[in-house]
Amino acid sequence: MKKISFITMLLMAAMGQAQQKSHIKTTIYKTETSVSIAEPSVSQAIQNYSYFDRLGRPVQHRAHMQSDTGKDIVTHIEYDASGRQSKGFLPYVSSSATKQYDANAAAEVLSFYASPTLARTGNPDFEATANPYSEKQFEASPFGRVSKQASPGSRWLLPPSPAGSDHTVRMEYLTNATADQIRLYRAVAGTPSGGYYPITLMHDGFYGEGTLYKYLMKDENWTAGNANTVQEYKNKKGQVILKRKYGMSSVNGVPAEGWHDTYYVYDQFGNLAYVLPPMSDGSGSAADLDGLCYQYRYDGRNRLVEKKEPGKDWEFIIYDNLGRPVATGPAYSPFSDSVEPNNIGWLFTKYDVHGRIAYTGWMQASVSSADRHTLQTARDTQTANLNENKTVTDSNVNGVAIRYSNQAWPTGPTCHILSVNYYDDYNFPGAPASFPDIEGQPVHYNLSVKPKGLPTGSWIRVLETVAATGGETGYILYDYKARPIRTWSSNYLGGYTQQDAKFDFSGKTLYTTLEHRKTATGSPLAVREDYTYSGQGRLLTHTHKIGSRPTELLAMNGYDEMGQLVSKRTGGTDLTGNTPLQKIDYSYTVRGWLKEINKVASLAQPGEPADLFAYKIVYDSPEAGQAQFNGNISETYWRTANDNILRRHAYQFDGMGRLTSTSYHKPESVSAPDSYKESQEYDKNGNIRKLQRYGEFDDVVTAMMIDDLVYAYQPNTNRIAKVTDLTGKPAGFRDDSDGFNDNADDYTYDINGNIKSDQNKNIDRIAYNHLNQPIKIIFSTGATIEYLYNAAGEKLRKVVTESPRPVKVVEYLDGFDYVNGTLEAIATTEGYVKCSPAGGARPATFNYVYNYHDHLGNVRLSYTRDPATGEVAIMQENNYYSLGLSHRNYNMTKRMYDREGTELIEFCPTCPIPYVYNYGFNGQEFQEELGLNLYDMPSRDYDPAIGRWTGIDPVVHHERSPYNGHDNNPAYWSDPSGADVYNWGWGVEADGEEAKDIYKFINALLSGNSAQLKIKKSKIHDFTHVITLQQVTIEIIDNNYNSASYLAQDWVYRKSGYYEYHFKELREKRWTDFQRTMDYMGTVPGIGEPFDAISGIMSAIDGDWTGVALSTAAIMPIGGQVATAIKIQRHHIIPKAVYKNADKAVREALELNGGFNLKKIPAPFHGNHPQYSEYVTRRLNNLEDVSPGSIRALQKELSGMINKAYDNYKATNGQENLNDYFRKLNSN
Repeated sequence: MKKISFITMLLMAAMGQAQQKSHIKTTIYKTETSVSIAEPSVSQAIQNYSYFDRLGRPVQHRAHMQSDTGKDIVTHIEYDASGRQSKGFLPYVSSSATKQYDANAAAEVLSFYASPTLARTGNPDFEATANPYSEKQFEASPFGRVSKQASPGSRWLLPPSPAGSDHTVRMEYLTNATADQIRLYRAVAGTPSGGYYPITLMHDGFYGEGTLYKYLMKDENWTAGNANTVQEYKNKKGQVILKRKYGMSSVNGVPAEGWHDTYYVYDQFGNLAYVLPPMSDGSGSAADLDGLCYQYRYDGRNRLVEKKEPGKDWEFIIYDNLGRPVATGPAYSPFSDSVEPNNIGWLFTKYDVHGRIAYTGWMQASVSSADRHTLQTARDTQTANLNENKTVTDSNVNGVAIRYSNQAWPTGPTCHILSVNYYDDYNFPGAPASFPDIEGQPVHYNLSVKPKGLPTGSWIRVLETVAATGGETGYILYDYKARPIRTWSSNYLGGYTQQDAKFDFSGKTLYTTLEHRKTATGSPLAVREDYTYSGQGRLLTHTHKIGSRPTELLAMNGYDEMGQLVSKRTGGTDLTGNTPLQKIDYSYTVRGWLKEINKVASLAQPGEPADLFAYKIVYDSPEAGQAQFNGNISETYWRTANDNILRRHAYQFDGMGRLTSTSYHKPESVSAPDSYKESQEYDKNGNIRKLQRYGEFDDVVTAMMIDDLVYAYQPNTNRIAKVTDLTGKPAGFRDDSDGFNDNADDYTYDINGNIKSDQNKNIDRIAYNHLNQPIKIIFSTGATIEYLYNAAGEKLRKVVTESPRPVKVVEYLDGFDYVNGTLEAIATTEGYVKCSPAGGARPATFNYVYNYHDHLGNVRLSYTRDPATGEVAIMQENNYYSLGLSHRNYNMTKRMYDREGTELIEFCPTCPIPYVYNYGFNGQEFQEELGLNLYDMPSRDYDPAIGRWTGIDPVVHHERSPYNGHDNNPAYWSDPSGADVYNWGWGVEADGEEAKDIYKFINALLSGNSAQLKIKKSKIHDFTHVITLQQVTIEIIDNNYNSASYLAQDWVYRKSGYYEYHFKELREKRWTDFQRTMDYMGTVPGIGEPFDAISGIMSAIDGDWTGVALSTAAIMPIGGQVATAIKIQRHHIIPKAVYKNADKAVREALELNGGFNLKKIPAPFHGNHPQYSEYVTRRLNNLEDVSPGSIRALQKELSGMINKAYDNYKATNGQENLNDYFRKLNSN
């Protein structure tokens, strides 16, 4: 994309007054041009203007012609008397598109939000407010730290008096007092033994008064007391010692309010050695440490080599002589025919000469601490054959043909390759032999041009038996801009799926064509999807076409002037959108939170099809729930066309934001009881201790308790041993499959913390693979469910065997679902296509089904057009308890297509293996076969009857049980992956703490603050379509640990359209690519509260950095790859001491580039660096021209040199740090 920046000084007239304002004009061309276009249209280029005052501070931003009707979107910026930006204003739509500075912007923004009109906003539901800005209150000290942070909206207004009550975020900066009773723990590392430093936990009294920094954060729900507060204590090294929260938990069976403490203990080398969660008694006993605590062991190079997480056995990591993790264990065998004791081994990773993952595999071998020490000792002395080289011809490694050598450890007959990655060229088995143009786009590959540095192909093993070496080959072809214009992948049945994409100049997808074959000889199925966009680049229409059949309108989007999605028309072959199946309307709060889908007051839409579903979210003004001001949800309402009855869930939370009660009402009915109420109690780790659930009757008189569950846990663990239902009723949770409630434990576990047997579900044994995915479930009746995966964890097949019923085989092939060999469904972004096979002279039929989702991604209602009548009909309605069980006995009618697909009929459960669309809670598949009743998430399974996962969370949360569902708040968080929570409302995908960081990031943007965000993702998502109310820098770290900063499109708010377009597509594709998206590594969330994120300001990082910042506990063996722990130091590229002494021109230029002056580097490498400062000073003095551009160029140059210095640091095994490297440069 061609980007031209103009920095000019102009005398401009604005609002009739002469205003001398410096400005920066940024032009990003969206169409190809060889010369500058003086006045480009909005379809030709994006133009943004930043105006500055005489001090060089930005005072106004204008996104030229970026409103839906082509007007300017303006952001006003002002400063207080101390030069601080205490208010952050929301953008407003100018009445013109003049590009000129608006001298009345301060008044205009207030007027725009105080009295919004349809003409100005383009949104009849635009929410008005008298304070369209966030506001900071600063403490009265030289530090000038933020003490309060207010947000837009009258309920969040900063009070005139500092002592006034409000709903702001409050911060206090203190030191610890004796009354805080902060325990002083020490982790003493002894003499190295067994290849690591043995560590002893010691409790040495309490910290003395004033020896720790104490940070308090009170969220927007805080009114008094300790609830809704977080306390964080740090030592003078900046290490977090304690995170403390306040709430209600069950202690020894008795609910009581109290502090929930998570302690972090470090050894004398600064390594995190222990984490003691709230349930820990802190005694240091073996039972407490092994059952509830996190333990980490390090070798002489400060590498994490052994770790133990609660509920799992010890895990081990082996490194090569370059410090790269090359093996982790213990790992179960990936293969279905491995049996104990031969089903345990090591996952290994091999690298190419550039440090990229060449291939991974599994090695059958014994795994223990002694084994790790022996293998690590050998690796430490190995200096040759550390990498695999690309070969011209095939090498055979235990039956698998690859184009790499096989010289790096490990080698031998017990090593089985799981996946292979290829880069740079197409010299590998299964690669294309010719490269014709694709949709008129030349492929970037010939004798002189190659996609250097890009992944080009892969091979992923299909995990059948050890002897079976079949796999799925894939490749990617790029255009000259490195955009993937073709992706091709084979499947395990011999077929393939090929998708081609046509891009415009700016990178928007114009259309895609897909060809799918189930088998090599099967008939191809062609699918084409087309996209159109507004001049501003917002998605307008999305259509879908199967073969030569009529084109279907999946979605036609409508936006308001600010770029929010406010309407969507779905379904039908009328591509003008005039006769859709449904017109869906969206409304939002002033803070950008989703408020309503359609109108729950009435399903009627004058001039449009009547709504089938309406949904409302209440935050701060509930009728029956607990008011929430921090973005949490107090109530949800819904109404459907099945019975036109308004229903409501009202939520209650404890002081830590954990959901404690969900009540159910029918507000328009008389004396409606809590027919579907659900309530729960937790222990200090968030494990559910008691759960009560009502159900079965949607009645105004009767409410029946169906579950009164008491949870018993194995001593000193988070592992549930038994659940007892005191009601004895079979509805909801079914206690003991044989109908006799006994005292025996219901659950047993394997070494990785996975449930191995479940008496309540009649399961004798569950076998797992190397990714802790179930491969075979054996019931006591002899019935089985077997799963087939590839090595990336993608589910390919499910086989249900229950004699004398016929065997049911479901195959999942790139979004195409087959049942017993027949294509039944094709996933789309708005639902699915129900397929009916051809028969005799009858052709195959394809009927489009559409889904309504709520804010959690739950499928609430599916609808279609009845081909027999032409009328819109509801296929299925689903309503859920908070924990995920479905409500029963109202609106349960299900419809299905007849075998010919020519009409809708009542669902026929006795028909031969009918197709059931069982994607529901969090958008995932509910497996009800044989009474399994689990949601199949990509990383682990979820049991909605008890609100727990069947395995350990692959993303670590030190303060919570690894079995907890949805962070104990399923009313707000969705977890479609099983790895961590997700907020669908923002249209943002994230794992771990990133989900929460992104929430805070976007919340800050909606509050008018500038913001920067860093995410760790192998797949770069286009956040310019998510939300950019202010200038946004996003740091992306890919799976090769390379990073780059992307300046998102300025000040244009386009969140919801991209959610509907892209993220729902991921959901509907069943997250089959989840393991690859997860980057093959798990990250531990940062243990420090991100206080600076409250104001939306995060560290900006620039340059091509080759490291990645992980917590010292961030090692998770997934897919054979783990990441090395590194302590991180914030580094000023141009040091403060240098630019403070520089001349005025340098300081002023640096102010404009301040956001690019920070870089995170490992602390040991950073150190004191006077030689680096000397080098920077000399380079500054040698600049011929001092300007923002030259300073920015210098920052990039220095950033690259720091990278080289770090490469040298690694090459010298840490002997030469930053200062040593630049000492050599200065001496030359």
